[in-house]
Amino acid sequence: MTADNRTQIEEKYKWNLSDLYASDELWEKEKGSVKIQMSGVSDFKDRLSSSGEVLSECLDFVDNIHKVMGRLSSYSGRKSDEDTRVSKYLSMQKDITNIAAEFAKMTAFIEPEIIQIAEERVREMIKDCSDLKKHSFYLLDLMRRKKHKLSEKEEQLLASASVLAQAPYDAFNVFSNAELPYPEVLLKDGRKVRLDHSGFALYRTEKDKDDREKVFSVFFSALNNFRRTFASNLYSNIQKDIFYSRTRGYESSLHHSLDDYFIPLDVYHSLIKYVHEALPVFHRYLSLRKRLLKLNDFKYSDVYAPVVADVDLRYSYEDAKKIILESLEPMGKDYCRIIKRAFDERWIDVFPNTGKISGAYSSGSAYDVHPYILMNFNGKFNDVSTLT
Repeated sequence: MTADNRTQIEEKYKWNLSDLYASDELWEKEKGSVKIQMSGVSDFKDRLSSSGEVLSECLDFVDNIHKVMGRLSSYSGRKSDEDTRVSKYLSMQKDITNIAAEFAKMTAFIEPEIIQIAEERVREMIKDCSDLKKHSFYLLDLMRRKKHKLSEKEEQLLASASVLAQAPYDAFNVFSNAELPYPEVLLKDGRKVRLDHSGFALYRTEKDKDDREKVFSVFFSALNNFRRTFASNLYSNIQKDIFYSRTRGYESSLHHSLDDYFIPLDVYHSLIKYVHEALPVFHRYLSLRKRLLKLNDFKYSDVYAPVVADVDLRYSYEDAKKIILESLEPMGKDYCRIIKRAFDERWIDVFPNTGKISGAYSSGSAYDVHPYILMNFNGKFNDVSTLT
């Protein structure tokens, strides 16, 4: 069940963000400090080819600024995800996005300057400077992608555009989680339930077929009322991807996306191919569900229905923790010790509340801090599996 207000949830089920910053005030102080520090990157301009030591010092400087920004972004992002209706944390997120864009403009000279150095010279600098070795993968991968890099001025323009490029996702996120008027539905047993993302995930598993169909119909009708808004968000995001891929000279946005991680196009197409080849197995599974549920026709609303009569598998969060620790024992004591820390030290935000971002994720964006895990735990097997 979704809590109407986050204050209704016990503290032990909320993540502890003090490992990032103990207060909003300390966050603001660090934000002000990094804004002052980042201008120091200009000291390295036109000097990167002089020695491996200078190049290493510059890359270390940039990495350290990015670490701080990652921590700032992680804090404001996690706070905003707790309740996307709270404008304060949305504003803090925007602050970091703008600062990151400004720093990207300041550092726009770095990659154009590095790719002007002959690759053989870069390899010599890595060989001769021990401090530069930790940057070797980045440098050699940059050489691989240098035909897609632009001039300093053009890179600055792209950095400035990054704030605008984020707008489609931001609009979708706020609308979908904070402002969309999710409906309520009356089930056969008299329960009146709210069908936000978390509620839909829970009540689509109802035993009664008519209840399931009503849940699906009402939920998707509510989304359908705003299909033009969602389509506009999606179209804008696609155009963003096309813009960046064309600007950097890629054949398509797919090529651009994969090349960032040096993934061959064949890997992507092979994945799709093997999924299609395995579809008959999935279809057999759906046919089996249909037989077990004794249905004449099988609908999307039946995919999540419980198939074993008189068995209602529900798990408390404490049950889930026990199951997870036991199931992962083969991974070893050190592995399980870290998982236990995650539970004991509150790395996890467990239950849904109104305004909380939907879905689940594990974020490791704060480099010097442990990951944070967001859940919308409803006590079903899928929730236990997701958390695992």
